[in-house]
Amino acid sequence: MAEKEEYHQVSRVTRSKDDAENYYDRISVVYDWLGGIFERKHAEKALKYLEIENGEIVLEIGFGSGHCLQRIALSVGVTGKAYGIDISDRMLQTTRERLEKAGLIDRVELFNRDPPNFLSIMKPSMRFL
Repeated sequence: MAEKEEYHQVSRVTRSKDDAENYYDRISVVYDWLGGIFERKHAEKALKYLEIENGEIVLEIGFGSGHCLQRIALSVGVTGKAYGIDISDRMLQTTRERLEKAGLIDRVELFNRDPPNFLSIMKPSMRFL
C-alpha cells in the first residue's frame, strides 16, 4: 500500500537573519537531539526520494549539524560534490568536524551565508535538498 503524502501549510518566517543566526548558534550543541525528534524522519524521506548517485552535485540549504550532508557526501562519491549553506557559524563548525571525522570533508564545500546569496556556487546540474 502506497504511503499517503501529507502537506502542511508553511508559515512565514518573521525573525531577522541575525535572530535566526543567534538561535541556531545557541542550539548547535543539542541540534542532533532536537533534529532526531522533529526532523530526522523527513530528512530520511527526502534523501530516499532524491536517490543521490555517485558523481552528482548536490546542494543542501540549511545543513544544520551535517547529518544529511554526510549522507550526501557518501552518496556522491569521489567523483561528485556536495555543497552546504548554513546561516550559523557554530553549525558550520560542527558539520566540518563531523565530515572530517568521517573522512568526507574533501567531497564537501561549506558556506556560511544566507541563501539569497548562493547563486555564485550554483552549477547547471546541481540538485537541491
